[in-house]
Amino acid sequence: MESLPDRLINCPGCGTRNYRGVAICGRCGAPLPSSRPAIVRARPVYLRLPILRGATWISWVLLTINVLVWVAMTAAGGSTDSEVLLDFGAKYGPAIFRGEYWRLFTAMFLHIGLMHLGFNSYALYVLGPETERFFGRKRFLTTYVLAGVLSIVVSYVFSSTLAAGASGAIFGLVGALAAFFIHQRAVFGEPGRRRLISLASIVGINLVIGFTVTGVDNWAHIGGLTAGFLIGWVLAPEYEVVPASPSQPARVVDRNSLARRWWVLPAALLLAVGLIMLGNVRQRSTAAAYQQRGEDHLVIGEWEEAIQEFSVALERDPESWLVYLYRSEAYLRLGEYHAALQDLDRVVASRPAATYLTVAHTNRGRVHMLLGDPYRALIDLNVAVNLSPSDGFAHFVRGMIQIEMGHSELGVADLEEALALGLDDDQSITAARQVLDAWKCGPAGCR
Repeated sequence: MESLPDRLINCPGCGTRNYRGVAICGRCGAPLPSSRPAIVRARPVYLRLPILRGATWISWVLLTINVLVWVAMTAAGGSTDSEVLLDFGAKYGPAIFRGEYWRLFTAMFLHIGLMHLGFNSYALYVLGPETERFFGRKRFLTTYVLAGVLSIVVSYVFSSTLAAGASGAIFGLVGALAAFFIHQRAVFGEPGRRRLISLASIVGINLVIGFTVTGVDNWAHIGGLTAGFLIGWVLAPEYEVVPASPSQPARVVDRNSLARRWWVLPAALLLAVGLIMLGNVRQRSTAAAYQQRGEDHLVIGEWEEAIQEFSVALERDPESWLVYLYRSEAYLRLGEYHAALQDLDRVVASRPAATYLTVAHTNRGRVHMLLGDPYRALIDLNVAVNLSPSDGFAHFVRGMIQIEMGHSELGVADLEEALALGLDDDQSITAARQVLDAWKCGPAGCR
């Protein structure tokens, strides 16, 4: 129970004791102090996250590089042409196995066709600036490049086919953003949870497409996603509230940085080296490895050994029209014309790029001629010349066939065109000149 003195309060003006709860002094009328403690309601304080406020120019530089490289590939013969892709640095297992490791970096800047470029450019346009703002320029570029390289390394381990594209690096950005929103789930709350669901949907849809549509390198996607998540978890911002001080107000700072987590670079390099070594072991027993050994035998004229290697490659990959083309050359050199014809039929039926299809029709024409069927030979050579009018060897073979069939003027025109376009081997050049000299200076005299 409260005692009487505790229920009284002194007037600050005259000192008269008044009961608590009375607003003014009963003697002098002065206001009395409140008998109840004041309730102070705290105002929420909103602090700004330390994210990048300026232009996300790293994203735009990467996007510009992708477009410029695609334009250069188109000018060089087309971004879907296998030779152009190889020349510009696409990922190709046998080439990497031979020591062309730079392809593990360059492949992420190449795209196969306009649609491929369009999809990846849009994805980079959407995801790049967001990631760059949260992570900052240095950590963003590090994540993009490391995830891109590791995605191609994973693709090399599990697939030796020709591949290119920035999708592995872009999947790395998805993984990094997922790591960021998980790391900062207390900061972003419900909006962060919804963003995670959105990112998971993107990953799920793209992986399903990759497993159901041919020509998609899902190993690169999985490798980039995993690498991006791990790198993003290490490099993700670590926000901390710094209380207000006499000199500055309260603020949020990012305690993480690339300098603090410098070890992520050598760690990623060591991981890449380990995976490359695993990929080299796997490459030794792949169809592409047998194909490469067959090509090596072909170059030095070991025809039978080349056929053996190519045959094993075809057992492992029966749909490789390029191996059939190489093996047909070895059969042709050994004089096994029927075997060569069967392989060339498979190549023509596969409808490869124009460059390879020209070679297939040219060689099939040669085989038909050697088997005593000049009319079929001429049909193949006409197709070859129509496919590649600037192919000197196709003109040379057609010219020789025309002369053999008695069409001297047509044959001479083809041989002259072949010499004007250029022939790669001295034997063909000598043969063409001899035929032309004999035609110009025949029994009736020189024309």
